[in-house]
Amino acid sequence: MRVTYDSEADAAYVYLTDEPLSDGRDTTACEFPESVGGAMVNLDWKDGRVVGLEVLDASKLLYPDLIDTATGDGVVVLGPDGGSVVTFSGSFDPYKDGYDFRDFKVHIADEGLTATTMVRSMETANGLAAFVGSLVADWKGWNGERKWESIEHDMGLTASHDGLGTITLRVEVRSDPYPTRWTASTTVRLAAGEELTRFAQRITHLLS
Repeated sequence: MRVTYDSEADAAYVYLTDEPLSDGRDTTACEFPESVGGAMVNLDWKDGRVVGLEVLDASKLLYPDLIDTATGDGVVVLGPDGGSVVTFSGSFDPYKDGYDFRDFKVHIADEGLTATTMVRSMETANGLAAFVGSLVADWKGWNGERKWESIEHDMGLTASHDGLGTITLRVEVRSDPYPTRWTASTTVRLAAGEELTRFAQRITHLLS
């Protein structure tokens, strides 16, 4: 089985066979529960067998670990948590000089809200990966809120711990200030142990 994911379209395709297939497949739409409003999942058929599965709004309908498997190192997904999804993708060195600047895309999706912006981080001791790593180091808990800001203030991250093993992350993204600046935010929750550690590892790998 092979999975591909298009972050721009938020669409995944699950290949259910590795055998070469000729053109001319039949496609049928799947039914879905009423609680999953607006979902779109299509089955592809060939010679009476199911050969593939297309999922739109994949970041909301599929578990993040499947999308991570599909995209390798290029995308990190937080959520879904009550519909909230945060996607980090497209990391690159803007100056191509081997220094510690990294540009990457952040996309947030919540009920009735989607927003995307480019973020610039200085991946030194004050970078995003280091900040998330510090949360892992103190996974048992801390008082109050911990905050991180990108160097051009196009993204902010606020972390709080409930003392019972759950971390709340508030992700805020902002546009370029010209001609006007907009701000959008959403909140996701993750377990302070393995889930937080996995997020830190993926972010570190994305930005390395």
